[in-house]
Amino acid sequence: MRKPKVLIVYASYGDGHYQVSKAIESSFHEQGITDVVLLDLMAEAHPLLNGLTKFVYMQSFKTIPYLYGWVYNTTRRMQPNRPLYGLLHSIGLNKLAKIVAGINPDMVIHTFPQLTMPKLLRRTGQTIPIINVITDFDIHARWFHPAVNRYYVATQDLKNEMVSRGIPEERVVASGIPLRPGFSGLFEPQDGEGDEAGVDMGDRRDMGVNAKADADVDGNVDRDANLNPNSNTSVNIDGDPIAAARSARQLAARIRRDGKPVILLMAGAYGVMPNITDICRRLTADGERRVIAVCGKNKELFTQLQQRFANHEDVQVYGFVNDIASLMAVSDCIITKPGGITLSEALVSRLPMFLFRPVPGQELNNALYLKKKGIAFISHRPSDLVRQIEQFFSRRPEGDLYRELESLRRPDAARAIVEDVIRQFIAPDKIAVTTAAAPS
Repeated sequence: MRKPKVLIVYASYGDGHYQVSKAIESSFHEQGITDVVLLDLMAEAHPLLNGLTKFVYMQSFKTIPYLYGWVYNTTRRMQPNRPLYGLLHSIGLNKLAKIVAGINPDMVIHTFPQLTMPKLLRRTGQTIPIINVITDFDIHARWFHPAVNRYYVATQDLKNEMVSRGIPEERVVASGIPLRPGFSGLFEPQDGEGDEAGVDMGDRRDMGVNAKADADVDGNVDRDANLNPNSNTSVNIDGDPIAAARSARQLAARIRRDGKPVILLMAGAYGVMPNITDICRRLTADGERRVIAVCGKNKELFTQLQQRFANHEDVQVYGFVNDIASLMAVSDCIITKPGGITLSEALVSRLPMFLFRPVPGQELNNALYLKKKGIAFISHRPSDLVRQIEQFFSRRPEGDLYRELESLRRPDAARAIVEDVIRQFIAPDKIAVTTAAAPS
């Protein structure tokens, strides 16, 4: 018997698809399946075209968002037999053929809707299971294909929509969106631990929801980075969930020493959210709130905020952060662009969401879905955003909001997906699978 081989196809338009791919890879490793290959097909097959399309993608968000949204929504229900669909899913065919021939995978998992694999299978006559892991709270037609054996989606509502659009119910699993290891197996504090860290646990306990003291277990970088604001280094901690939680509590004690609400502001991986300086200034003008601003890979934004708020104790500035779980753990709400991964991380961290200037397309559709659920607030001007947050903190948060957060959160999505894939597509009599002991 041989061990199974898994090919995960993603794309590097932002960091989200790669993060999901790494989360799935990590869960396969936990199950003893270590032969997992991650493939950025567009980058491998057409590097120049990949660079151009990435540039256009990012610029469309900044300069022509309504055109992007129009294209997205116009093609949202496109049928698989349309010529445009066939063209999009032919890109990288020859490169994929060479890679598949070399790897001989037992399954192919997509975390980005570039479905070249069905065309390759028609050409070669092979039978390889195709699995799609959808990374938003919205579904575009590019994810649909008759050759796909299984779909994993964020919510039951999304599953219902796919079934209504003709996908057999047994092929769709409402698993949640896979997240990096720090967001799964979350550490739940014992009574009193959050209070020792200066965390107000009263509201969430009254609502039957534990307060957060969760953190990332992503790697090995200087632990003190967690406690240093205005740092442009990656933030990380040791791979121990209990130590991670202690680190989060230490951070909480430092940030929440005076009981001020903490607002996590996420600029995006490439720092694309506008008006950040103005938002930070408005939110902290009265001295009643604290802001943690994460600038991602935008060094210019980091420098700008660092200089503007160098002597402002209520604004802490970070650059690119790996250990985002610890920052979410000590925050009371989040301001973000509504990308599927960040929204899922906020759900798992039980954070109410303030979604600023969602771009028409999957971002706006994500935002509208979570607004309908009562856990997100949408705004387009800094003044409206600040007013929403002031109103939120001026009253006791509603129990329904936190109960809805709890009902939608899926901290173990990656593990659930991998375990289901093993049950469905890995034949025990043909392929050896060694299940690793679950983390304690």
